[in-house]
Amino acid sequence: MGLLGDVKLHFVHYPSFEVARQKWIARVKRVDLNNCCAIMIDRDGCTPKMAKSFDALPFERKVFLTYRPIEDCSSVFVEPSWLDSGSCQTADICAFLTPISARRKLDSFDWVNFFNEAGKYCG
Repeated sequence: MGLLGDVKLHFVHYPSFEVARQKWIARVKRVDLNNCCAIMIDRDGCTPKMAKSFDALPFERKVFLTYRPIEDCSSVFVEPSWLDSGSCQTADICAFLTPISARRKLDSFDWVNFFNEAGKYCG
């Protein structure tokens, strides 16, 4: 395990901390912060304040996926059908629409445009 600020990173696929550290250093060098996308899903206790903090991140390409409108948040993509009424949060959007469907809930978002075009979603 390692710490990145106050975030715990679990390096479960490495035989030692040193190997994990070397891999981390090598991969960090390849990250281009000018070509990153940020995606956040409204789940697990997420609040409107957290959504606004996400919206303020300095990334051009970002989207906040949710079932509910968030006031004063320009990166929000709202899909009301994503409401998980049992938990009053955004459902698991990776879930299939039906047991025999090839489509997932997340397919209602235009991922191709998000990654290939301007990138920043403006809802």
